[in-house]
Amino acid sequence: MLNLMLLVISFLLGLALLRRRDAHLDKQLDSCLVLESPVEGHERTVGWVGFGLFVIAFAYIEILDSYYFVQDDMLVTGFPSILLGLRGIWHGHWPEYNPFCLLGSPLASSGGGSLTYPPMLLAYAIARHALHDEYATLEVFAFLHLGAGYWATFWLGKILRLRPTTAALVALSFILSGSILVMGRGWDYFVAAAVWIPLLTASAVTLTRSLGGWKWALGTGIGLGVCYHVGFPQLWVYEAGFWGLGVAISLATMRRGRARSAAWVVVALFLAMGLIWPLLSVQMSLGEGLTRQSGYGNGIFDGLWGLLAPWPLVLADHPNMWGSSDRQYMTQLFFFGGVLPILALAGLGVLFTARVRRVLTHNYVIAGSAVLAFWLALGREGMLWQVLLEIPFLNKVNNHPFRLLPFVVFFVALFGGMTFDGVMGRLARPARWRWAFYSVAGLLLAWHVGHVGTSFYSYGFDPFPELPSEFSEMASPEGEPSTSGRILPIAPMRSIAPDYGLSLEHSLPGVYRIPSFSGYDPLTEGKPAFQTAMGHLQTNPQEALDEYGVQWILVHRTVFEPVISNRFAKSFERTVRYGNVLHLLPGIGTTFTGNDDSLRIYENTHARPLAFWEDTPQEALPIRLATNGFDVSLSPAEQDKRLVLNFLWYKQLVAEIDGVAVECEQDDWSRTVVDVPAGTQSVALRFEPGWRPGLLVGLLLLCLGGALGLWLQSAFSRRRSPDLAPAGDE
Repeated sequence: MLNLMLLVISFLLGLALLRRRDAHLDKQLDSCLVLESPVEGHERTVGWVGFGLFVIAFAYIEILDSYYFVQDDMLVTGFPSILLGLRGIWHGHWPEYNPFCLLGSPLASSGGGSLTYPPMLLAYAIARHALHDEYATLEVFAFLHLGAGYWATFWLGKILRLRPTTAALVALSFILSGSILVMGRGWDYFVAAAVWIPLLTASAVTLTRSLGGWKWALGTGIGLGVCYHVGFPQLWVYEAGFWGLGVAISLATMRRGRARSAAWVVVALFLAMGLIWPLLSVQMSLGEGLTRQSGYGNGIFDGLWGLLAPWPLVLADHPNMWGSSDRQYMTQLFFFGGVLPILALAGLGVLFTARVRRVLTHNYVIAGSAVLAFWLALGREGMLWQVLLEIPFLNKVNNHPFRLLPFVVFFVALFGGMTFDGVMGRLARPARWRWAFYSVAGLLLAWHVGHVGTSFYSYGFDPFPELPSEFSEMASPEGEPSTSGRILPIAPMRSIAPDYGLSLEHSLPGVYRIPSFSGYDPLTEGKPAFQTAMGHLQTNPQEALDEYGVQWILVHRTVFEPVISNRFAKSFERTVRYGNVLHLLPGIGTTFTGNDDSLRIYENTHARPLAFWEDTPQEALPIRLATNGFDVSLSPAEQDKRLVLNFLWYKQLVAEIDGVAVECEQDDWSRTVVDVPAGTQSVALRFEPGWRPGLLVGLLLLCLGGALGLWLQSAFSRRRSPDLAPAGDE
């Protein structure tokens, strides 16, 4: 890495020296940095042709792999939780709680399921009511965001004076890049980034012309606020950070109107925080006592050649060596067209050896962001990542430096397009060169789309397989959740086996509304309550199975016959959670064997119910589970009793006894306990994370932002002077 940095520095110093000695060369290179207004006509036609090419590419990848955007983590963890929450909303209650995974866990208030993000609700509505396939929700989500991302980038190109064809090429290179498609297959947050990165960049670069104003502040505030609700704080920190960098550069290079622009930036921040604070406040409350790692993962250093050439010319691996049976195409994670990064490199050399001029403000914003994103994405090899990990707050949300790859791709592609149009604008007959460039770039991008079927891990099943009818009747009679016990899935962490979906590992039980001890949610798994439950299961498994109501133990065939995809994934494909329970199974006995022996189910007859009186633990009480909590119907007792609800205790759980709120407690097993007076007929528990204070603070911030904006609008309208006129592109 040090040698590479020395090489770059030497090149820049040499070019700078050459330019100082040759005035004609210096003038020619400088002229390539200033984009003139494009004269190419048919802008709207070019835009729609580019969008049509996106639609064709999207259709192809869906044909290549149905449910393309439901793979890796989204298939077994993210989408099951999203689906559970959306179903809850459609049934008329806010999905605060997931009673089916991890002995009960937070849902909407954790932010991870994008349930407070309006486009997710729109995507589900289209999938459910128009397509009649709720499993297509993320495909609709992806189409909406990638399509909007195309137009946002195309519009940004117009702002930066790119020719329409160049802007369309940059937009397609970004939204069809591996950093969006491959990463978006496993993490839907990065699909949403295809919209918010260009929109926030447009906000930063238009500040120099608009000097803020109501429209700019309102649009920026809404953009910064809404994109937080996508549900991935690390990504939002990057989006807001690069927006802040662009704004800082714009303010620093202004000759007039700097104070006015800065004031409107403050208004935008007030509005953004007003939208963010309600969710952020409950997330901070849920994060109390959380134990989790940070700062892990690798950067893109070993895959740099993949930025320039696709497979099979370059063979690049995933930074963390992830992937399964199709990892030979992992080069496409890095690729986004090939020719644009080469042009961007040349343009960066010219820009950073030129004299500082205000007319180049947009160049500084895009190029500076590209360099910073690239430097951080290198990870430990770039050293700047290590500095970032020393900053309070940032050190808690930063993992996997390669997650900065979408920012690298976007800013590099955009600056490459700016460089190309700048060079072409100085040629006498550029048309031939332009179309040669567009043709080569288009062919490379088409090849890329044709080989972008890889993912961070490709499971062997689509969402979601039907369970064996015999087990469905046992675990969820008449389509209702079980009221007697829960399951414990025993299976490898990952598998490419086609029947792996039947294992009900990770968050899959939520799809079928079957209560499970297991699940996947770092927020819940890092909390003291679940850590206590895991400790009991490890030290005294039989007693823990009984006390936590594990009535059925599901053992998938891959526990004993793991299906290995490659030598890098085999550790996950052999690692079995709860393997210490296996030695207990001979004494429990098999009650059902699935088709082809894929699934063996053992019934633990000593399991406690999901709800019971403390003095009669074997008698199950009727309980209704839902995504807003649970309700227990009781026969009026003659004396006070303690009701045990076999779900982890959280301070956010609130009990209502015949409509009267009472406090909950926890027992030695971290389960929820309620003291019930004699004569009680019903007990309801609701997960209430405390939205009201956050909503009030958010409303206050919105009001402050609005009041400040009105004052600024009034003040600046009364004081129109040359000093407040737009600076333009001087």
